Amino acid sequence: MTTQELETVASYVKDHLPDWLERSPVTAPSDYLRLGERIVRVEEGLLRVEEAIKNQNLLMEKRFEAVDKRFEALDKHLEALAHQMDQRFEALTHQMDQRFEDLIHMMDKRFEDMDKRLEDMNKRFEDMNKRFDALAHQMDKRFEALTHQMDKRFEALTHMMDKRFEDMNKRFEDVNKRFEDMNKRFEAIDKRFNRAIAVMGVLATVLGVLVAVF
Repeated sequence: MTTQELETVASYVKDHLPDWLERSPVTAPSDYLRLGERIVRVEEGLLRVEEAIKNQNLLMEKRFEAVDKRFEALDKHLEALAHQMDQRFEALTHQMDQRFEDLIHMMDKRFEDMDKRLEDMNKRFEDMNKRFDALAHQMDKRFEALTHQMDKRFEALTHMMDKRFEDMNKRFEDVNKRFEDMNKRFEAIDKRFNRAIAVMGVLATVLGVLVAVF
């Protein structure tokens, strides 16, 4: 039984004992003796209950003291763990801060390097643009000079072709004149041939007549 249950039983007995005595029928001295014995037994039982309660209380106090000691030891242990955890957390925080600072420093350095590289690239692009502009200017000049030369050559070629066409026209005119002369000659030859045929016809007729006469 627990201490609370024992205390409840003792309180119940003390509260109801007078009522139980009044209700008990007492008619003879032996009944008083038995009643006295019962009272003594009840008192002894109450004493034992009180002793048990005291022992139980002492035991509970010892247990509570042990529990308190355990809680104190647990508190100390938890405080030690908390202190260790705080130290570890501070050390880890310091390491993380240091790593973060190192990382920031490294990133800053990389960004600086990137900025330098970008500046170098911009300078190179500027140089390339300048070179490209100079090359484009030179190409424009060369193209203009080449265009001017081509125009001159084309004009010279056109002039030369025109002159050749004029010469060819003159030659064709000369050829046409020669053909006309040849046609005239052929016409004269044809006339001479026709005359010769006519003369030959006359001679043949004359010869025929002579042969017939003689």
